[in-house]
Amino acid sequence: MNKILASHPDLIKKFGYLILGLAVAIIFFIDYFLVLRPQLRAFSSLGAKASGFTKDIKETRLNLNRIDSLKAEILTSQEKLGKAERSILPTADTAVITQHLLQLAEQYEVQVNQMTPAKESEAIVLKSDQGEYLGLPIVIDAEGGYHNIGLFFDHIENDETFMSIQSFQIAHNPRTIKKHLLTMTVMVFVLKKDQK
Repeated sequence: MNKILASHPDLIKKFGYLILGLAVAIIFFIDYFLVLRPQLRAFSSLGAKASGFTKDIKETRLNLNRIDSLKAEILTSQEKLGKAERSILPTADTAVITQHLLQLAEQYEVQVNQMTPAKESEAIVLKSDQGEYLGLPIVIDAEGGYHNIGLFFDHIENDETFMSIQSFQIAHNPRTIKKHLLTMTVMVFVLKKDQK
């Protein structure tokens, strides 16, 4: 065998290349199946996690940018809540409410013939730490022109004191054509504080 190999140096060279190629192929397969393939799986799972992280980072950036607008919304809501709390009078101030309604009617030239707080129809609207918020209906019999009644309604609905028109009825006034008869119920919201 040595004689054959010695007489053909090209054959030795080719045989060496063949052994070297086989060794490289075996090393490649061993490296791929034992080392590289598990690492590729790990990298692909890391890629999925990294894309999840990218999404989370974008969402976090959006949320950080929204913080200022959310703070502004909170401040606005707190101001509205404070204004609403200031516009709800304590129950002891029912006389103040009726006086206020009389002044509004006078301001818009609506003549009040009778004003009656309907205490028996008073209802609890909300309970809180401060006490009970009650809806107190006030029945008003009055007369005035359509325009004046409309202005009176508008002022009641937009007044600082928290109240709204629950119902109304406008009828023909047999005594004059300039003024109409008005019967209305104004719901005024008051706070009945807890007794401690």
